[in-house]
Amino acid sequence: MRRAPALALTAITALLATACSSETGGRDGDRRTPTPSPAAPSSAAAGPKGKAVVATSDFNGDGYGDLVVPAPWTAASGREQAGAVVVVYGGEDGIDLRRRRQTLVAVGGTSVPARLKPLLDQGHRFGEHVTAADLDGDGNTDLVASLDIGSTDDERAGESAEGDHEPGRDEQQAGPVTLVLWGSRIGLEEVTVLPSLGETATGDFDGDGHADLVTGGTRLLYGPFGRDGRQRKSGRIEGNWGDSGSPRHVVVGDLNGDGRDDLVTSQGFEEMSYPDRFHPGGKDGLRAKGRDVTSYGLAAAVGDFDCDGFADLASYDIGAVSEDSVDSAGRVRVLSGGPKGPGGSAVFLTAPGGGRAGDHTPGATNQGDQFGAALGAGDGDGDGCADLAVGAPGTDDAAGHTDAGAVYVFKGMRGRGLGATPARTYTQDSAGVPGNGERGDLFGSAVSFRAATKGAPADLAVGAAGEDGTRSDSGAVWVLPGGPTGPIAEHVVSFGPAAVHAPETGEPATDPGSRSGTGFGATLR
Repeated sequence: MRRAPALALTAITALLATACSSETGGRDGDRRTPTPSPAAPSSAAAGPKGKAVVATSDFNGDGYGDLVVPAPWTAASGREQAGAVVVVYGGEDGIDLRRRRQTLVAVGGTSVPARLKPLLDQGHRFGEHVTAADLDGDGNTDLVASLDIGSTDDERAGESAEGDHEPGRDEQQAGPVTLVLWGSRIGLEEVTVLPSLGETATGDFDGDGHADLVTGGTRLLYGPFGRDGRQRKSGRIEGNWGDSGSPRHVVVGDLNGDGRDDLVTSQGFEEMSYPDRFHPGGKDGLRAKGRDVTSYGLAAAVGDFDCDGFADLASYDIGAVSEDSVDSAGRVRVLSGGPKGPGGSAVFLTAPGGGRAGDHTPGATNQGDQFGAALGAGDGDGDGCADLAVGAPGTDDAAGHTDAGAVYVFKGMRGRGLGATPARTYTQDSAGVPGNGERGDLFGSAVSFRAATKGAPADLAVGAAGEDGTRSDSGAVWVLPGGPTGPIAEHVVSFGPAAVHAPETGEPATDPGSRSGTGFGATLR
């Protein structure tokens, strides 16, 4: 839908130049839009006896959950290929449009820490990779975000991808770096510059109570971390990663119930997938060599869906031929956790009916729905069992709008696991959900449960990377409050880039296979 200018809300926004090679993005039109990019590495906090719970991101330590929305393809300050990272602060009523706002802007911004401003003014690719965790153990969540210093890829063709960076230096050689924005009582404040860590994921792999990082899919950094970015120790995992040299995707959670987080990796070669691999955590950290798991996934989520004390693995089951995922109907494979990790007989979830939300005609096709391209686990109804949110951004709506998108929530049940049919279905045409479905909105590009407060039912955040504002494909996010029966379409907060003082202009589409838009709503943290 085309959105009216939104109200201001609490946010911290960093606007920089970017050159992003991901394929996520919607396009309003009749042509089939490209697959949303594989979900960025995700994590789940380990609870008692392996019960995975939603980790609350709380950057200002006020006890209320916050939400991170990267928009790495944003154009800003007259520069093409710009980007943004937005942190929306929560309050006692959830995401609150009236709360104070910090804004970090690449050019002409206010409240920008002196250490960060020169980096933003010359940066690219900011927010392509984002992870949130309390790295130094001070009780405030910290933000790990990627940034490319200096010229764009085309301008520095042939130069080293990593560059020669030293933590703490004010001047950086052109190339990718990683920024750690440290949380504080007033939000994200201090900044540390590190050599590029690539894609990152977080968990507690040795069970010592401190957050650890997986970087580049294979390197392990064990916390606690100092404000200079130094880790306590490091390590690596081993595997056959196919043609990319690293896993395509990783997901974190305690799948064997020992109180330590484990890691599942997905990998492949060109259009072919390899089986996922399970690396268990232990007192010394992750086991270097993993074992094959009977799944092939590009997105995954971890949660204890049957309340047996062992977290379970839900994955976007793309099959052995991964190139088919672009036009696939999609399905989700669920493997039960146990003392040896995920295994046993798989349970499969598919979209109900046909390719249009609400269309239950027998034999109807749902080709191209990409059911499972985005997955999120969390307790949306407060009953102690994790529920599963499944994004299907390629779903046509009841009016026939191509790729309008849909989100399905499957309820977790004690002793039974996930129901075979969704307990709730959401589209932009659902009662209580702001907006109207249009071609290419890609509602469900990202889904994420967020714990608003400790012990409360988790809210559900939904992204739509192809949503229109005043500009095409500017993107948008919806937050549905958790309740006794799950996320409810009442008092829904909906906002696009304009609401957080971010530009709405993004990458233009140049051909049917190219990305478009800002990327706002393509991933959520």
